[in-house]
Amino acid sequence: MQPANGEAKAVITYREIHNALTERPTAEAISSLDEVEGTLTQRNEFLANFAQALRLIEREEEKADPEVLTVPRDRLASLTLSSLAEEPPEGSSLEELAAGGSEVIFSNRDIRGWLRSLFDWAGRLRPHPIMRPSGTEPRQLPNRVRAALLGDWGTGLYGAVPCAESIKEDRGHFDLLMHLGDVYYAGTKREVQERFLNLWPYREDAINRSINSNHEMYSGGYAYFEKTLPEFEQESSYFALQNDHWLLLGLDVAYIDHDIDDQQVEWLEQVITAAGDRKVLLFSHHQLFSRFDDQGPKLAAKLGGLLESGKIVAWYWGHEHHCVLYDPDPRYGGLLGRCLGHGGMPYTRTAVENVPVDHTDGDSIWRRFDARNLVPGGLVLDGPNPYILGHEAEYGPHGYMTIELEDQHLVEVVHTPTGEQIHVHEIGE
Repeated sequence: MQPANGEAKAVITYREIHNALTERPTAEAISSLDEVEGTLTQRNEFLANFAQALRLIEREEEKADPEVLTVPRDRLASLTLSSLAEEPPEGSSLEELAAGGSEVIFSNRDIRGWLRSLFDWAGRLRPHPIMRPSGTEPRQLPNRVRAALLGDWGTGLYGAVPCAESIKEDRGHFDLLMHLGDVYYAGTKREVQERFLNLWPYREDAINRSINSNHEMYSGGYAYFEKTLPEFEQESSYFALQNDHWLLLGLDVAYIDHDIDDQQVEWLEQVITAAGDRKVLLFSHHQLFSRFDDQGPKLAAKLGGLLESGKIVAWYWGHEHHCVLYDPDPRYGGLLGRCLGHGGMPYTRTAVENVPVDHTDGDSIWRRFDARNLVPGGLVLDGPNPYILGHEAEYGPHGYMTIELEDQHLVEVVHTPTGEQIHVHEIGE
């Protein structure tokens, strides 16, 4: 297979993995691991983790359509999918999918060589050293700022492409374009180039920033640190931007999964202290809290004092593949949580289908949920996804947010992939 024109749209399905991993070639492949450098313990551990990875890939596909991109939140499962997309067994081919992208049809001619390669790759991977800021002085922004935020956008498929096109063609001014993380499957150098950088909506009027995430870290973060940061002229994986009224802080809560290290917390406290009475906005990949997904207890513990100070107006994150606008959180001085993980990864509508409808805007449905389990109530976006062909009604919509800062005011606008405004919220005096 020659994937040069197809890997950005390669979709790996469990059904094809299952078809390829038939009994005889799989047994031969497992036996061949005896010839690879490594201890018996390492091989046994790998095979146990590989079995778990296959089950996670299967389970993820059971919740969705086999023809639509899925990926578990698991290191070896994501590496397996990246490996199959980039270096499939010899004799494999591509077959176009009606829903979008191309399915890799696997040959079992060389499962042996492929599995040995995966064992070697996964075993050798170590995290890239984290890149830290050289100081605490924020980069200056104008006093009137407009930014575009995309989360979980790095698929190269579905609504991700029109989202980027709309931002690039927007007739307004942008000062900042920010990705809240996740390039699929495992954020390898090829995936980052093909699914992310080649499609990013570069504009001459805007600086670019990218947040570190779990999928980039599954492959060690090498593409993020060695390709994305230099491309975006971004010094480190956490950063500060400010003007006379606002301080914008990008956090790395993925280098340590869904956590933040003490050195970064110390830097954060110094920057916020120096910012005086400026209002603060936080940006990260993982969430502080969620009504539909996991909570962030480690972030709450490490950042509790800052959160309770009342200086942080809003926190924007991705990771969970929904668009959720939370009501003010009384635990943290009225902080507004914002989940924007609906940039390009398909997600089924089942999690929100029983949430009452608040209002509609065309095909966009905003559902209202009440506070529960200490998590604030709010609005969650629902509706069909016209970009997942043949399965439009089964998957939730993609989109992005723009924010505008002027004096003490913050205006949030949620957009469809083609740029239409479906929600506007103003914050400030």
